[in-house]
Amino acid sequence: MPQSFHADEALLQGCLRGDARAWDEFVTRFSRLIYWAIRRVLSDSRFAGQEDMVSDIFQDVFRKIYEKNSLLLLKDANNLKKFLIVLSTHQTLDHIKNISRMEKKNVSIDEVSFGGRAEADLTPAVEIQAASSPAEKVSEREKHSALSEAIESLPPRERACLEFHLYDEKTHREIGELLGITQDTASSLVRRAKEKIKEKISKKGFLF
Repeated sequence: MPQSFHADEALLQGCLRGDARAWDEFVTRFSRLIYWAIRRVLSDSRFAGQEDMVSDIFQDVFRKIYEKNSLLLLKDANNLKKFLIVLSTHQTLDHIKNISRMEKKNVSIDEVSFGGRAEADLTPAVEIQAASSPAEKVSEREKHSALSEAIESLPPRERACLEFHLYDEKTHREIGELLGITQDTASSLVRRAKEKIKEKISKKGFLF
């Protein structure tokens, strides 16, 4: 008699075993939830209503779940829906950030003021310049590389906040709405990210 996957726990275990029936049921049961999570994020961005993008991200989510065994990270089947919403949200944010990054690939280190619209709680602009001594001078390419590496090294939430602020010119309030956090938290994360970037960049031979 075929195993029933009525409960999420049984379904999860079936997927982890590689049971094809379990995967078919998984797609059927959670596709609507994943589509909803993706559209929820896109609805507050300039990509709202772009169904081609929704489909692309949907495929990326399932590719990550299936090919990278992401379900192994889940310890409690009772959190499966929350896990999928978070995963879909992060995948959507990454997709938006990748597009923004390509569009803004020539963003200069001087913009780590850090771009974005003026807000009362922004920290003062930071101008990053190449050090004056010959040994510390670096090329423009190295500047961009140093900035990119520093941003990539940030914790996920700080990185998301900073990239929305820098690349998408989102205010702290808008970032909070996108990530489901308060404006004050978004502001703190952006500020913390800036401080970490300044510290990392200074170790690469830049002065502030």
